[in-house]
Amino acid sequence: PRPPVISNPSWDRRPTIEFPERALSRGIEEGRVEVECTVNPNGSVSACTILSESPSGAGFGQAALSGARRARLSPRSVDGVATGGKVRFSVPFRVQ
Repeated sequence: PRPPVISNPSWDRRPTIEFPERALSRGIEEGRVEVECTVNPNGSVSACTILSESPSGAGFGQAALSGARRARLSPRSVDGVATGGKVRFSVPFRVQ
């Protein structure tokens, strides 16, 4: 069976994202990345992949993956047992 997809993640620690230098050097001021990760029973994430990146080639995807590795979700439980799953989320980028 496929793991459940968590559509409204409850974050213990949100992804911390740094704006990519490559985008800044090209004058790009915003972007967006869609990411999917495996959620482990303890709430940590692993095996993150980029589903989409806009604009591509400006470093947003790698920045999103780097930040996602430090994220943590509130563990889910089914019948009192911690379970994992998959989570999909958007990472917006904007120059501050």
